[in-house]
Amino acid sequence: MTLCKIKKTAYIGVQVGAIAKILDFFEKGLIQMRSMFTVAVLLFAVSFLRVASAADNAVVPIDWNRFTIKFPNDANAELQKAISKNTVKYALTTWYTEMYGAQLAGNRYLDIFNVSNTKFKYGQMEFRVRSPAMQAYGIATAIKLGLYDAEYTGVSEQAALEICNKLVRSIAYGHKVNKDGGWGNDGESQWQGGYWAAIAGQAGWLTWELHDDHDKENIRKMVEWEANRLMNYAVPYYMKKDGTIVTPGDSKAEENAWNSNVLFLGCAMMPNHENYDKWYKKAVEYVISAYSHPQDVSSDTIVSGKPLKEWLNGSNVEDNYAVINHNRIHPDYMYCVVVNLWNASFLTLGGKPTPEGAFFNADKIYRSIVEWNYPSPPYAAPGGTIYQPDNYEFYFPQGTSWGTRRYATHGAFSVAVHAYGLDKELTRNGVYWANLHLRQALELQNRFDDGRMFADGELPYMSPEAVITHETAIALWATWAALQPDFKITKDAPKE
Repeated sequence: MTLCKIKKTAYIGVQVGAIAKILDFFEKGLIQMRSMFTVAVLLFAVSFLRVASAADNAVVPIDWNRFTIKFPNDANAELQKAISKNTVKYALTTWYTEMYGAQLAGNRYLDIFNVSNTKFKYGQMEFRVRSPAMQAYGIATAIKLGLYDAEYTGVSEQAALEICNKLVRSIAYGHKVNKDGGWGNDGESQWQGGYWAAIAGQAGWLTWELHDDHDKENIRKMVEWEANRLMNYAVPYYMKKDGTIVTPGDSKAEENAWNSNVLFLGCAMMPNHENYDKWYKKAVEYVISAYSHPQDVSSDTIVSGKPLKEWLNGSNVEDNYAVINHNRIHPDYMYCVVVNLWNASFLTLGGKPTPEGAFFNADKIYRSIVEWNYPSPPYAAPGGTIYQPDNYEFYFPQGTSWGTRRYATHGAFSVAVHAYGLDKELTRNGVYWANLHLRQALELQNRFDDGRMFADGELPYMSPEAVITHETAIALWATWAALQPDFKITKDAPKE
């Protein structure tokens, strides 16, 4: 039993007070000690309990010895690994050099706000923080799952870890809780900062033993600050309970999903934190609300210990489980339910069960993508389902704003859906769709020697490769986590 666990389960505050009181009497000469041995034992106990008290909010490292089941080697897993090898190769070579090549190699921290790549130099804060976080997470994932190939990337594992950890510590150092004027101050950071902290924080936790105490504290404080910020945040909705649309053209589904991440990560990393119960309860509210259906708001169905109607103050999907974003039915935001599923991997790493709410409506979203038929007209010709059998191309009922080649994105979604058993009733399950889309993603990567997936302009996003790195890593962890004995789902209600 760990020191923190002793405190959590037996609460030793009474003992601390009692021993401290005895010690005070001793120091004042009011009682007599019979031997120096007694004094030594007493002082040791006081010291022990004081350490326990101070360790409440400490990060508990991942106990890797618990996990004996390795990443599988079936055909689908090999396809995931091949794509991951390319994403990591690109991250460690072309991307890292283009982003930070002008900075002195000996600097302990990267200046993430002043990068070499001109398209990032004056770009949004999102790309200057989120992009390195995603790349670090992908690198850490490949190494910790035993999938890293130094010969393929041309970078030794030690050098890869140093790049990964330099990215993480630089992001944490640059957060406002650790640096005056750091990220987290502006409106954009407030909007998505919890997500960035979750990605970087998870990368840091995966390689925790390699960070020094100062950087560990920076990472811990970054995650803690963002979790604390979100635990009292009012959960937003696209539609009120009465059907009134609050944010036309802009569902809050993906926002609620990504806001859950740093809260659950905080619970996994800091299981004895004073705000654990508040973080956990709020995170459950986020995941249930993220892809909530209009009928859910009046439902008596129990999810994570409470009726849905008590969890929800609105909904975020359409009647057919489509998601509206960028003023259209948007398949790429339906995919974002995978961000809810991501929570299961780091809760498993922390030895915590995953609340059933983390999977809420994910099966229905996936079924809608696979089976819902959109007639033309009124939808774009030729009509049909979003995923098309025997065809790796997607159908976009009202067009798209993120390009048409996000095969890796949707392939990763199918991997996670299948890993967690959310496709059991479908004629074509997640393995079918993952293979269809991931094979095409690999074809895109095979066009380039450095592992990139997209030519300039093929995906209208400032950092498309970093996104693919992160999404691929989410799929890898889902494949791995679902096999572990520590992966469990709980129906229990959060503590009040």
